[in-house]
Amino acid sequence: IRALLKAPPVETKIGRRNQMIMVLGYDAGLRVSELIDLTVSSLRIEAEVPYVTILGKGAKYRNVPLMGKTIEHLIAYLKEFHTIQKMDMHLFYATTHGVRHPLSDDTMQNLLKKCADISRDITKMPAEIHFHMLRKTRAMDLYQAGCSLSYIQLLLGH
Repeated sequence: IRALLKAPPVETKIGRRNQMIMVLGYDAGLRVSELIDLTVSSLRIEAEVPYVTILGKGAKYRNVPLMGKTIEHLIAYLKEFHTIQKMDMHLFYATTHGVRHPLSDDTMQNLLKKCADISRDITKMPAEIHFHMLRKTRAMDLYQAGCSLSYIQLLLGH
């Protein structure tokens, strides 16, 4: 995971966006569709315990607390990508012909595959990688850190 999160080239604007996608996707254990649907209003970084509100499967909402490092990344990301904070604007977007639009599922999967290709120079990576693997890895990391299965289920929206 460390290698994947460090893989995007942070010297470019798109690289910084991609790193934020990976960091938030892992930390919150998000499905690709949940990441795509996030808006600026989904974030509660000013709360005592910062969190993100996610609309998951079955049109169910859940709040997932975020780590301090993720909040640091988010603050920098918002300053760069959301200088005018329209609360209903997609958190992650691309601009085509001057029009902002949410990223597609294919774009998300491709950025993960590119990061995995870069990471293979550093560590072993599965031949086939999918965004859902970040979610499963987050669940296993929480379990190995001593979190109860019922808590992990709540975080993941199960």
